[in-house]
Amino acid sequence: MRDLNYDLKNLCRRNRDGSYSTQANRHQRLQQMANDLHALGFRQLRSRSLKPKHVDALLALGRRNQLNAGTIKNRMTDLRWWAEKVDIKSVIQPSNADYGIARRQYLPPQSKAIQLQAKILQQIQDPFVRLAVRLQAVFGLRRDEAIKLHAADSRSG
Repeated sequence: MRDLNYDLKNLCRRNRDGSYSTQANRHQRLQQMANDLHALGFRQLRSRSLKPKHVDALLALGRRNQLNAGTIKNRMTDLRWWAEKVDIKSVIQPSNADYGIARRQYLPPQSKAIQLQAKILQQIQDPFVRLAVRLQAVFGLRRDEAIKLHAADSRSG
């Protein structure tokens, strides 16, 4: 095991911040960053040898790999955690805007909705299934919700 990977593993083991899931995800991302730094040619690194050039190299790699903004922000959070734990917070800028990281997109830029086409609807033989598909399209129901609906009898009162 490389020195940096070992140091980061021990750092995560000693500092149990967050939930188990957060800890596991942070450990995994830090190990990936250590592997990336090694692949980028940075050898003989230790956890205390983090420098701005390493942060810049990881950001450039993320941009080359076309990682989305959320992934890069998660990695920056882990880098800041790492820098804080080894008491070298000054190597990383406090804001993602300083690095030109885009804002996270929570909604897709265009709708993923599929429009119901009349010719496809006509190909459905069963009238109840056809009605269920129309209910899905009009009211945005899920498939099983549309099937479970029962038409009310207007004659009963």
